[in-house]
Amino acid sequence: MSLRIGELAVLPTIRAATAETLIVAGGTSCRHQIADGAQRKAEHVARVLDRASAPQSSRSTPSRPAPP
Repeated sequence: MSLRIGELAVLPTIRAATAETLIVAGGTSCRHQIADGAQRKAEHVARVLDRASAPQSSRSTPSRPAPP
């Protein structure tokens, strides 16, 4: 049922996003659904904020899968 709901808007939007688009989702189940339904890795907002607040020299770019 959740995947059917995701197909109404969220998953098609994520699939249409460029490979450089950062996908952020707060919930574990949301990140799993995005991975399963759109084959994209979503990051937790806390990780994104942590990386953004780190000194420039210690920032690392997350790996993103190549576009299909």
